[in-house]
Amino acid sequence: MFYVYVYLDPRKSGYYKYSENTFDYEPFYIGKGLGDRCLYHLSENSLRINRNRLFINKLKKILNEHLSPIIVKVYKNISEKEALVKEKYLIKNIGRRNLNLGPLCNLTDGGEGISGYKYTEKQKETNRNNTINYWSNLDVNKKEERFEFLRNLGRDPKSKKIVREKYKKRLKDKSFLEKIKQSNKKMANTEKEKNRRSQQQKKRWAEDKYKEVYREANSKTFIITDPKGNIFSIRNLRKFCIENNISYNGMYHTFLRKQKTTSGGWKCYKETTNA
Repeated sequence: MFYVYVYLDPRKSGYYKYSENTFDYEPFYIGKGLGDRCLYHLSENSLRINRNRLFINKLKKILNEHLSPIIVKVYKNISEKEALVKEKYLIKNIGRRNLNLGPLCNLTDGGEGISGYKYTEKQKETNRNNTINYWSNLDVNKKEERFEFLRNLGRDPKSKKIVREKYKKRLKDKSFLEKIKQSNKKMANTEKEKNRRSQQQKKRWAEDKYKEVYREANSKTFIITDPKGNIFSIRNLRKFCIENNISYNGMYHTFLRKQKTTSGGWKCYKETTNA
């Protein structure tokens, strides 16, 4: 279902009434969408390529003062047709800034646009190359500024909550999980990822603490408790996990106390620890 949202300026509090709509802060943009569309304008990509510079400049001024625009969904759970009508109504009612009729940074009267537009492969490739060129040509200091901006944006509680809820919903979709699995598999086989894992492993083995923990985990006698409460005393943890079809990483994490049990309910202790 679609919704119509409004961006409010956190620097300008007050009583703003437009017919039946009342806001505690000055509105400066109206839009419609679904999912996390209302957050897209805050993304690095939108701030860079959005043609509505009036709106983007306003956003940047707010963000540069270490503030975040207040986003309110005025109308929720409506059809796209209704959303377009409501969007047009709010823009007309509040007034556009470029026409000297109000504070809104919208450059049109609203009610246009088609959702679900799919980019062609050529357009995707062009956008991808433009993004790569943009980041490649940035100097180190500018890159760090951009990264810091994105990190701060990701810490916003409202943004994190919306993204988290959307991701939870997508995880229920089997096709989405299959895509993640295939993507991870494809990434794991790339030379870049192999080199990264290799360097990470070398860095770990360079630390005496990691060697000590690894040696302890693989040479001590372990007390294993299965989901039914049966207790086993074993020496080779990896071999035991393979024979019983248990995740070695999960079992190893229970040994390090990073988690209480494996996903199957198994527990692992040192010999001197009571199960």
